[in-house]
Amino acid sequence: MSSFVIKGGKLLEGEISVRGSKNAALPIIAASILTGEPVYLDNLPLIGDVFTMLKILQSMGSEQKWLGERRLVIKNNNLDPSKLDQRLVKKIRASVLLIGPMLARFKKIKLTNPGGCHIGSRPLDTHIDAFKDIGAKVDFDEKENSYYFELPKASGFSVALKE
Repeated sequence: MSSFVIKGGKLLEGEISVRGSKNAALPIIAASILTGEPVYLDNLPLIGDVFTMLKILQSMGSEQKWLGERRLVIKNNNLDPSKLDQRLVKKIRASVLLIGPMLARFKKIKLTNPGGCHIGSRPLDTHIDAFKDIGAKVDFDEKENSYYFELPKASGFSVALKE
């Protein structure tokens, strides 16, 4: 077990600001695709993956305005998935988070194989299988290294946990 040993006989006191988490911010940014209404985000971490995700949305027509150092409003009322910059998708693994919201809104999308992972092989099989389980048609074009997703008209689906 690790520990800190503090010597000096002085009381430690002060304040810190708890910064937003990349793993919370990226899914929220992706989920903003689901609405054309303004989405206000506070306490965004100012890191590369967040900026890349925002650029991916901008490539489709997202309007974004910084209201402060870590505060942003996103308007996705005029998105065009055909304009998605696939080169940016290749930069971050978190691009996989775009599939669900884009499929829900547009019913048919193309997404190049998300990249960016330098810590070893982390396949997308679980994500792909989940979309198939809800009735999405998923095809992979090896030549283009891209996935094609299509969500047929459906009355709904249910999700059950497997034991």
